[in-house]
Amino acid sequence: MAFIWKAPASKFWQAGWRDENGKRRNKTTKIVAKESTRRKAERMADLFEEAANNRRTAKHLRLTVSELQREITGESLVVPSFEKFSTSFLEAKEGETGKATMAFYRTAVRDFSSWLGERAGEEILGITSDDLIKYRNEIKKKVAPTTATNKLKALRAIFTVALKRGYIDADPTAEMKFTGKNKSGTDQVKKRAFTVPEMKAILEKCSDEWRSMVCLGLYTGQRLGDLATLRWQSINLEKGKIEIETRKTGRIVTIPIAPPLASHLKELKAPKNRMAFLHPELAKLYLEKGSPQVSNQFSNILAAAGLREKVSHRKTKKGRDGIRAKTELSFHCLRATAATLLHEAGVPAAVAQEFIGHDSEAVHKAYLKIGDKALKEASETLPNLLES
Repeated sequence: MAFIWKAPASKFWQAGWRDENGKRRNKTTKIVAKESTRRKAERMADLFEEAANNRRTAKHLRLTVSELQREITGESLVVPSFEKFSTSFLEAKEGETGKATMAFYRTAVRDFSSWLGERAGEEILGITSDDLIKYRNEIKKKVAPTTATNKLKALRAIFTVALKRGYIDADPTAEMKFTGKNKSGTDQVKKRAFTVPEMKAILEKCSDEWRSMVCLGLYTGQRLGDLATLRWQSINLEKGKIEIETRKTGRIVTIPIAPPLASHLKELKAPKNRMAFLHPELAKLYLEKGSPQVSNQFSNILAAAGLREKVSHRKTKKGRDGIRAKTELSFHCLRATAATLLHEAGVPAAVAQEFIGHDSEAVHKAYLKIGDKALKEASETLPNLLES
């Protein structure tokens, strides 16, 4: 049986009831808590209970609640569509969230709206847990497990806000368990560092812009998008440093220019326009087509160097819905290479972490791959305890 109460932190009556599975549900009635409004609040609580136990359709419930709301406040209760609410959600996130996270939210909203079709323009209240389960099962056939999980986490953030604002009775993603593991139960393929011979083979197959990109990746440890869109104004050869605002975290990273990289940058000859891109062709491709197109070009370089299969965008299934084949080698491996080389050169871990721009020690350690030479030298330092 539904009931109402007054929460200390709210001026409204709160409705409570048990759903068909016996789970306690709560929702604000949006009715100011006064004795004169108690009966109307109880009526609304009953309506919430009926809807939760499928005794009324969502549309019928909304019409009834809207009429009741009009009686009390003189205004109808307007419930936005998923399309409209997600747009307002994104607008609210703008300015308080990093660029990469915003792109992640926008992509999740776009893909789910596309899957909903015309229903994206209907009230958000009509989206159910069954819808989210169907969506999850479909996207898991098309993208990697971690990607699917991230899309669902973005939707959970949206529905959580909708629940708090009273537009929905329950979060349709609430019962979902998220995992980033694949069907075999193992994590995604881990990236490794390039060896010195591999680096030489890669550089031999690079165009001028890609040679510059690889040099910067190796000697700065920065990400593909940050280097593809690097402008000359970020490079100060006189002071010997590069300053980059990372797209993923918005963090400003100042990196000393290594002597080999300084020689390379001097050969490029800086233009008078300091706002010009260091790699104009790759910058244009990245800004117009996104990271995958640029990444595929580097994959082709790896293939030419004999380090991976030639078809960089090969999928495990035929057609556009297949999942991309996983590989341990990509441009991101240059980040691991830089971290590994710094550690093998004896650079303190904290210094190397700051150089690369990792946000935590745990993340930094995940990028390290200690080489055989370093391991051999380490073993030779152990004392001989077997001599008599």
